[in-house]
Amino acid sequence: MNYYWLNQRSSDDSNYDDDIGRVYHYRGNTPGAHQLEEGDLVVYYQPSEYVLFGAGRVRKIAREKSRVGSDSDTITNYYAHIENYVHFEPEILLKGVGESTLKDEISFLKGKEGLRGVPQHSIHEMNQQDYERVLEVAGVDINTITNPHEER
Repeated sequence: MNYYWLNQRSSDDSNYDDDIGRVYHYRGNTPGAHQLEEGDLVVYYQPSEYVLFGAGRVRKIAREKSRVGSDSDTITNYYAHIENYVHFEPEILLKGVGESTLKDEISFLKGKEGLRGVPQHSIHEMNQQDYERVLEVAGVDINTITNPHEER
């Protein structure tokens, strides 16, 4: 099992068939596209709002080939089906008034001015400690995502 940071554009400015918390759509040419696997844990980040807003687990990944334009080139679309999605209440603000100090704790953001370390590509692998820290700040027990039917 690996851990990923997913950049999620708002539905208004996206060219993808996302269903937040249910399906994450990406293309085969997306950096990290071939790393994401079933069982991996993810956190969602919305770059336009600077917020981490949810987490879940990849249940399955469906693939679909489609033609590009009028030529014979094809691209592969991937659809990561998410299970056990938890929306963060409140969302974790990483920039602006009331921002969380979390950005000073995440390894790829720590020590970087502003949000320079935020991944520009859609899928970014993160370490387990960073993932667990995000959930801790969000007030989410990791078992809610990994073993939702287990009694606590």
